[in-house]
Amino acid sequence: DELSTLTSLQSKSLLSILQELQETFEEELTFNLDTQQVQLIEHHSHQTNYYFHQLYNQSTILKILRFFLLQGNQSFNEFTQKEYISIATGYRVRQKCGLLLRSVGLDLVKNQVVGPEYRIRFLIALLQFHFGIEIYDLNDGSMDWVTHMIVQSNSQLSHELLEITPDEYVHFSILVALTWKRREFPLEFPESKEFEKLKNLFMYPILMEHCQTYLEPHANMTFTQEELDYIFLVYCSANSSFSKDKWNQEKKTHTIQLILQHTRGKHLLSK
Repeated sequence: DELSTLTSLQSKSLLSILQELQETFEEELTFNLDTQQVQLIEHHSHQTNYYFHQLYNQSTILKILRFFLLQGNQSFNEFTQKEYISIATGYRVRQKCGLLLRSVGLDLVKNQVVGPEYRIRFLIALLQFHFGIEIYDLNDGSMDWVTHMIVQSNSQLSHELLEITPDEYVHFSILVALTWKRREFPLEFPESKEFEKLKNLFMYPILMEHCQTYLEPHANMTFTQEELDYIFLVYCSANSSFSKDKWNQEKKTHTIQLILQHTRGKHLLSK
């Protein structure tokens, strides 16, 4: 009864869902059911996100969105047939994907995601980090290069500590790794005086130096100014432990003043 109340589902529906979960995770989880309680036994230790990601990977809309991002040679009809998605469902989901993309400044043209490259990269990182939908294989050293840079930037950090705090590096690292994974797609940014002002932050030259020292040699490339701007945008947007030990009260105060004086951040403050 308590579980039904928490989920707003009837007992019959709950039982059906638990049975589906048992089938999905049969080698990793066991659900023991009786009239009083549900007991969950975990056979392998995983972070909670692992189980959510397994479920997200079964999502039809996320599978189709991934297809639109990969820009392969396979036709949409071939893809839906391979995934056992009906034609009606496929085209209905495609319409939903189009609405979603337009809501974040992108669009769907000829079954391909189009729009500003930096927005596409942020969408890809969202899918990989939050939903576990792999668009690019980043286990080729890409994630290691970025995490090494983060550790080198912060004297209070170690690889071991970083590994147990994924929110402090994974999203940031995926976004940075897309610098070389998607280099074939040109970066263009709208003109922004606010963004240029943010480059006066003390962290900007530190980030640029670390990118050139630790990332360029591994990626075997010299970053363009647009690519460096993109990485700085990532730093400003995504949580990370990069050089967190460098922040003191004076630098925090200066940053707040810069944001309030030169960006629209002041409008976020209540009057």
